[in-house]
Amino acid sequence: LGTLLSVYKRKSRIIENIRKTLFEIYRLPDVSGDLVIVITGMPQVGKSTLLSKLTKAKPEISPYPFTTKNIIVGHLDIGEYGRVVLVDAPGLLDRSFDEMNIIETRAVLAIKYLADGIIYLFDINPSSYYTFDEQIRVYESIVNTLNIRNKIVAINKIDTTPPDAVELAINLLREKTGLEPIPISALTGFNLDKLVEKIKEIIVEKRSSLGLQ
Repeated sequence: LGTLLSVYKRKSRIIENIRKTLFEIYRLPDVSGDLVIVITGMPQVGKSTLLSKLTKAKPEISPYPFTTKNIIVGHLDIGEYGRVVLVDAPGLLDRSFDEMNIIETRAVLAIKYLADGIIYLFDINPSSYYTFDEQIRVYESIVNTLNIRNKIVAINKIDTTPPDAVELAINLLREKTGLEPIPISALTGFNLDKLVEKIKEIIVEKRSSLGLQ
């Protein structure tokens, strides 16, 4: 009986987290645009810095994990390609959905219900809070569980990471993800133009799939 009660309480907590998060998603200020991209990854990989660099959004940024506790929205206008909504979602840890807290649940549901695609950030800096293997597992869990079609993989903080470590990560991620990782620095703006080019490709593909020019 004790075990059943424990399971019931855990499931009830999960359902309540989902209910609260969906309510938050539906009352977001403005998620209308030609494309919605969720910036995701583990905590403290630079998601908020990237959002603030690409858009006019001003998320809270600090040197502590889980700084982003809510979903933050910014907008990127790309001329003839249209208006892109970028969503900074809370960081995800290497654990199952059942074990997630409400902060992580918000991130998963934002991807599921908002995203046309994701930018997944890796941080391979020696001072990173999380190992490369942990970050890979979270990436694979998100992609496989949510069946995400449009994915951009970026390696952040290369301005403070040894070049040989960056090169090794590029090769490993190319092998693990089947994608060409983009090395960037959200802080300095390095290679963010390449991220924008990838976003343009997703817009073109989306329009084509809808029969639009």
